[in-house]
Amino acid sequence: MSSERAIFRGIMVPLITPLDAGCGVDVSGLKRVLGHVIRGGVDSVLLLGSTGENVSLAKEVKKEVVRRGVEVCSGLRGGVPVIVGVMDCSEEDSLEMVEWASECGADAVLCAGPFYYKVRESVLGKSLERLADQSELPMMVYHYPGLTGNKLNEEVVSELFDHPNVIGMKDSSGDMTFLEKVIRVKDEREDVVILVGPDVLLYPALVAGADGGVPGGANILPRVYADLFAAVNRENHDKAKLLHKQLVEMTAQLYGEGEIGINEAVKSLKCALGMMGMCDVRAAMPLELLEWNGRARLRRLLMEQGLVM
Repeated sequence: MSSERAIFRGIMVPLITPLDAGCGVDVSGLKRVLGHVIRGGVDSVLLLGSTGENVSLAKEVKKEVVRRGVEVCSGLRGGVPVIVGVMDCSEEDSLEMVEWASECGADAVLCAGPFYYKVRESVLGKSLERLADQSELPMMVYHYPGLTGNKLNEEVVSELFDHPNVIGMKDSSGDMTFLEKVIRVKDEREDVVILVGPDVLLYPALVAGADGGVPGGANILPRVYADLFAAVNRENHDKAKLLHKQLVEMTAQLYGEGEIGINEAVKSLKCALGMMGMCDVRAAMPLELLEWNGRARLRRLLMEQGLVM
């Protein structure tokens, strides 16, 4: 696997975006959260993913997040790889953000392609190909049909993986059957990276052959996710299963019971980081902050983990 692709194996944290009172970037908070996750052992950082509230932020705020985030990560000894989320209905706006990520020194982009309007798999694939054609940075495909309303099938994924500038996929569909099909496609192309989105699917996805994960909970407990990846890498599945069980239980405490939507995930993560003193508890509209009983649940988890007194 080429080095530009291998750097995205392991745990990629989908960083939350700390905001100030005017919905601009809280630069101090951004630095603190980055320091926390990097010390916790994550392998790379995703700026402006779904957890980073990409589609709710103004363009200039997004650009500031990228500039500041890359600045912090590249300033560390050895550097920490940074991938930038690109999520716009307009291909022109997507390309503008791709160019900005390149100017700032990011290592790659994660592109979702068009959303809101429903399109066929082949149309979505062609749009992503056009972005890959014009991107100066390596591109990873972002598959999150639950949010975008548009999905890919394994045939289109296979065609995308043939593109020399496409380095892999982040699959947040939550569909293990689809993920296993994509992994079989990947097995024919050793230089493609497959990452899974949902926290609770990290262990089964790694066992199935995925190269890593992009779990939101790594914003809070990065070391647990890093240890799980390391255990699977060493084929220590007894330890990996224990860590997986821990993560499933902690995820229920972190996000609450029942179906987990991006709204619940973002507000839980931001509230938890606020309790830890990392950043202010602010989310961009239309996301709402956590109600009191949710905050009490989070505080219990953080106290159990020794993250708050």
